[in-house]
Amino acid sequence: ELGTEVGYHIGQERLATSDTQLVFNTCGILLEELRSNGLEALERHRVVVVDEVHERSTESDLVLACVKQLLGSRRHCRT
Repeated sequence: ELGTEVGYHIGQERLATSDTQLVFNTCGILLEELRSNGLEALERHRVVVVDEVHERSTESDLVLACVKQLLGSRRHCRT
C-alpha cells in the first residue's frame, strides 16, 4: 500500500509516515530539509539518489554540493 513502505513528498503533497522505508522527494524538498536542519537532514537518510542530474539545475547542484560536503566530513558515509 502506498504510504506504508513506499511514499512520496512533492511540493505540498506528502504520502509517507515515520515508518515509510522509501520516500521519493524532489530536490526542492530535500533542500528545504537542509535549510531547516543543516547537514543533519542528510544523516536521517540511509540513501540519497539524485535522479536526472544530467538535466542540471540550481537545486540539483546545491543538493550534490551538500552531499559532497557531508561525505567529506563523515567517514561512515560512502559513494
